[in-house]
Amino acid sequence: MSYGEMKSISDFLRRCAPPCNLLVFGLTHETLLWKSLNHNGRTVFVEENRYYAEYYEEIYPEIDVFDVQYTTKVQEAGELVAAKEAAQNECRPVQNLLFSD
Repeated sequence: MSYGEMKSISDFLRRCAPPCNLLVFGLTHETLLWKSLNHNGRTVFVEENRYYAEYYEEIYPEIDVFDVQYTTKVQEAGELVAAKEAAQNECRPVQNLLFSD
């Protein structure tokens, strides 16, 4: 991550009223930074490399790491966003839930 990206996230965490929930995709060399910046909050990491997740859990038992297996690929992003946008036109909340589809 660039300095600017890290700064904007850390600024947001400082403004967040604790306890804040922070979800981080992937374990990196910034992992402990995110955990420490979210003081008194819950920081959860999801990692798709099972061995890397186990390694981090062993070395840093204070962090919450979950091993995940994604079922979609980056190449499918456009199709997924288009499907979501199409569904937004069909599915809207109504005031009276008795008449909701």
